Amino acid sequence: MEQSEKENLTLTKYEKFLFEQNPSLSFLLQIIELTGRQLNLETISDYAKRYGMSYNGVKQCRKVIKMFNVKFVAENN
Repeated sequence: MEQSEKENLTLTKYEKFLFEQNPSLSFLLQIIELTGRQLNLETISDYAKRYGMSYNGVKQCRKVIKMFNVKFVAENN
């Protein structure tokens, strides 16, 4: 998946901010939470329960990503 020039610029600025400003834990957790909401991020188990699917059915039919050693379903709007 390719990123736009604007997205690359934003990532560069964000990376610079992270390493130069040393943001608080609270701020970083809010960024993760906001991003998770944008992706509709849920664990496979939670997603399966919500939509009445089996765990394996979700793994086979949905976009599954692994982050922080946990598998999630991601559905970007």
